[in-house]
Amino acid sequence: MKTKITTLAFLTLSFFFAAGDASAAAWNYTAFGDSLAYGTGATNNEGYVNLYKNYLETDNQATVILYNLGVPGWTSSDLLGALRTNSTFRLAASGSDVITVDIGGNDLLQAVALYKLGACGGKKNNNCLKTAYKKLQSNWKKIFSEIRKLRGKKATIIRTMNLYYSSVNMDRSQDSYSGDKYASDFDFFNPYLLKANRYLQKAARKKKILTADVHALFNGASGTEDPQVKGYISIDGLHPNDTGYQIMADALQSLGYKSSK
Repeated sequence: MKTKITTLAFLTLSFFFAAGDASAAAWNYTAFGDSLAYGTGATNNEGYVNLYKNYLETDNQATVILYNLGVPGWTSSDLLGALRTNSTFRLAASGSDVITVDIGGNDLLQAVALYKLGACGGKKNNNCLKTAYKKLQSNWKKIFSEIRKLRGKKATIIRTMNLYYSSVNMDRSQDSYSGDKYASDFDFFNPYLLKANRYLQKAARKKKILTADVHALFNGASGTEDPQVKGYISIDGLHPNDTGYQIMADALQSLGYKSSK
């Protein structure tokens, strides 16, 4: 699914606001991302974005106008393209006092699916994942730069989050490709995920963007805990349920509300 953006019909007309300092009594909050921002798996699709909006209001005694531009199925390339060429996304970025970004899970998941089919390419069946990781690195850096450029020197609360592993136990029990050194799909994929998370935090930090460590909360300090066992994942085995989304929102809240220019 590439184009379901329910707020676009009225967003352009309604975005004539005075987007000033994030200390104002009324804040504009835009959520960029994929199905997690959209809220897939939550009751009424009200996931971490809606919960974080509530925190913004209650913790800061502010009125918050939310524009949820999360699109299920989007990759980092989709979001980067929208920030560069879509007037609604560009206007949202330039006019919001608060911005959250979650993106990248689909980049890696698409490559993992090919790996499990033995169609990832190369002698070790891992070319597509290496390519996806490099593309994700480049896109994350450009996404954060684009948002910063669109905001200019205006004070903004910008937050992102790292990636979690939704199916640890299942992938530990499977070895889809016997032609490599890995004992299981988890052993193959997890190092790429950890490497991606390290880069995400580094790229965000360079732009003075704080990162919520959702991976540690879902997968534990060891990175080997299964969030499905913890009761954080919805019936689809991938997206968070209400409990999981609450944990994400709490992680964002714990970062505080200090803005940076």
